[in-house]
Amino acid sequence: MTTIDRRSFFKIVAASGAAAAAAGCGTPPQQYLTYVSPPEDIVPGVPSYFSSVCRECPAGCGLLAKNRDGRIIKLEGNPDHPVNAGALCIRGQAGLQGLYHPDRFRGPMAAGKPVDWDAAQQQLTDKLSALARGGQGKKIALVSGLESGSLARLMDEWVRALGARPRIAYEPIGYEALRAANRQTFGRDAIPHYAIGETNYLLSFGADFVETWLSPVEHATGLARMHGFVEGKAGTFVQVEPRLSLTGANADEWVRNAPGTEGVLALAMLKVIVDEGLQAPDADAGALREAVKDVDVAAAAKAAGVAPETISRIAKEFAQSKGGLAIGGGAAGASSSATAALVAVNLLNVAAGAVGKRLRFANESALDRVSPYAEMTSLVSAMSAGEIEVLVLVGVNPVYNMPPKSGFADALAKVPTIVALAGRPNETTVRAQLVLPTLHPLESWGDYEVEDGVLGLMQPTMGPVPIGGKPVDARSTGDILLGVGRQALGLEEGKGPLKWASFQELVREEWQKHAKEYAAGQAFPEFWEAALKRGGAWRRPSSASVALRKEAARAPQSQLQLAGDGTHVLIVYPSGRFFDGRDADKSWLHETPDTMTQVAWDAWVEVPLDTARQMGLERGDLVKLTSPHGTIDLPAYPYEYLYPGTVAVQMGQGHSFPGAYALGVRGKDATNSQPAAFLNAGANPVMILGGAANTA
Repeated sequence: MTTIDRRSFFKIVAASGAAAAAAGCGTPPQQYLTYVSPPEDIVPGVPSYFSSVCRECPAGCGLLAKNRDGRIIKLEGNPDHPVNAGALCIRGQAGLQGLYHPDRFRGPMAAGKPVDWDAAQQQLTDKLSALARGGQGKKIALVSGLESGSLARLMDEWVRALGARPRIAYEPIGYEALRAANRQTFGRDAIPHYAIGETNYLLSFGADFVETWLSPVEHATGLARMHGFVEGKAGTFVQVEPRLSLTGANADEWVRNAPGTEGVLALAMLKVIVDEGLQAPDADAGALREAVKDVDVAAAAKAAGVAPETISRIAKEFAQSKGGLAIGGGAAGASSSATAALVAVNLLNVAAGAVGKRLRFANESALDRVSPYAEMTSLVSAMSAGEIEVLVLVGVNPVYNMPPKSGFADALAKVPTIVALAGRPNETTVRAQLVLPTLHPLESWGDYEVEDGVLGLMQPTMGPVPIGGKPVDARSTGDILLGVGRQALGLEEGKGPLKWASFQELVREEWQKHAKEYAAGQAFPEFWEAALKRGGAWRRPSSASVALRKEAARAPQSQLQLAGDGTHVLIVYPSGRFFDGRDADKSWLHETPDTMTQVAWDAWVEVPLDTARQMGLERGDLVKLTSPHGTIDLPAYPYEYLYPGTVAVQMGQGHSFPGAYALGVRGKDATNSQPAAFLNAGANPVMILGGAANTA
């Protein structure tokens, strides 16, 4: 007689019961896991938490992923992470929907048809091998998004091993003008740390830091801290911008100015400070005086549409606070006069004694690693000339977010082999001959150094997601590049420049180096386990002093020169929900109303009330916007808080690829009305409309 113990009996009963229940539901289960004897790390119904890094934008906030019964069900901010301290923005929360997105690639695609990994990898390696071994590696180009950790190292090693062109780290919003201004002012091609929480008077020229500028969660937390009562007194926040943003709505005072006059206003305020002798004791008074010797406060006030008394009052309050900080972004950081305007903002910080205290270059941003936009235009020229035979695109969508006049989409047609490493379809992947699906960041190993001294560690928080009952057949970006590169060059595992057996091995190697810096004397296994639990490793960076360059005081300052001969100025601004458009395929974000207009599931153009009355426009009327660079049609939204003669459009919508949520019915792409250089080059997304806006 066969004996059976108690545990085995309950296993059989549980399995048969599940099968009987499923049989009565019509559709049989494709996969089940009995929890009578659950996996060691899983207690049914009891969640586990895994630390990781949010990659929905360059800010790199720390994450806690809530895993219950083997699936991630919620994302929250990591309270131990120094960037976001437990908070998480709406885009970070919606990262969960990217993990379970119905549009995720199920497996590799060649010419639009499914293929297995061996065939897909062989197709690519044959082309790479022929070029690399034939001394034509420069015909290979790799464009990625912003990376600052182990994956960045691997991609750079990959292009060097193949003899390819240097990697381009492309971000549609790269803050290039901000870096250029810091280079001119302080000799540092970098984005510093803005300690908003440590100031008592914040003066912002267009920086929408609550929603999109640099690190919005970190800066919103800083704003709450500086607005809190300290020794019985709260800080003061003044926002200068032509369109009221969510940041402006949170300000103590909103100053509405003419678009493109931010630098003019900053210099006018500096003039008041210098004339009154209110600059900080350690400020270079001679250089500041030189910078404002030709400034006329009354003329600046007239150009900006701001009362001279307002300019004088704010300037004095800012200087007398003895703890002021000035920042610049938005239209101030994305126009043809952006660099000069941000130099003027830097000079205000010099006058306030903020440099080295509330504005610090010691812990510089990951955004410093973004490639100059000129490298993308150079790539477009090479593609057009037939100099690129294999183009590898890693997690980027330049067909959508580079303006049509840049020529990228047209040049792409002249590249014989386009390879997209991506998790979901977009305008660029549909143009690729070969699509290699990548794992979601929540399924992958990796790391991200958001700023000097802050290393975030990424780990798989769950296994590959099953979609349609079958796990997604995807691989990590690092493993794809390692496999393809070694095969193309005929390298053995463990030898040569691509020696690592897996990307996880490379990550651990990098963290062995970090252990010596962040935890000297501690055994690596202990450091590694602590980093996994904590979400990374961080330390206080060493201080770095900078000095004002004399050339900055002689930087030319002029009002923005607008293109075209139309009637209104067009402002295109990043979306608090979709950022630059990368998140527009998530229904949660479409369903969430815009913070200022409460519009959901649509795009719109904000029109001043006076213009709406003159033209008889009502909410929802279709308006045609024409610029020297293109035309878009959008529903009108009469908006009270706009500078007269200005219209505003949010970027991020108007996608054309076939997807579940982002198809073009959600509005029009604002980049269609932009010049070829667009935001990254700081070249003029603020322009005159090419004719009066009329209802269609």
